[in-house]
Amino acid sequence: MTKSLAPLLALALLGCADPATVVGPDAAPTAPDAAPPRPVACALDLQYRYAFEGVELAFAYDDTTLSPPRTFTRKRMFLLEPERTVPPCATELPACDSPEIDIGEVATALLHPDVVAAFSSAPTTFGRPGARGGGWSIERSDGRSLVSGGAGCGNDPQCREAPQALNQLGQLLGRLDEQEMKKPSCTTFGM
Repeated sequence: MTKSLAPLLALALLGCADPATVVGPDAAPTAPDAAPPRPVACALDLQYRYAFEGVELAFAYDDTTLSPPRTFTRKRMFLLEPERTVPPCATELPACDSPEIDIGEVATALLHPDVVAAFSSAPTTFGRPGARGGGWSIERSDGRSLVSGGAGCGNDPQCREAPQALNQLGQLLGRLDEQEMKKPSCTTFGM
């Protein structure tokens, strides 16, 4: 081996990669004290629009859109007054490796194999509606959509349980909403 190739081989063996590089799901470290796995991606490839359902939906609902590469936009729709408008708020999601919920965490959750499989069979409804709402829905820019009813299936044989990764995605997106709505561009949203 020539001396000029040795540094390149060393970098390849160490797994040195640009943070924007897509990393496979089996690239996670196995040592107990290893660093957490790298994000699958540090930018979105599609637009994702999602909304959470609750008892307040009789009057209005909030709709969130995540757009490439990492834009968060919140809009409010009034069901009884469709002509009423509220200026949307928009933020830039934190870059990968941020201490906050960042684009890498969101992209990794969206690209989890179970979530990808659910989208591939979309449109699909999981679970059933809860007594006080609690469900959520998500739609990709390619038209594929998923609905999570907010409650488990119980003994209903016609019901399809949501994969754990989809439930975790919903929880992550809920925390992301809370985080982004505290940013200056969104603190007056809906007032």
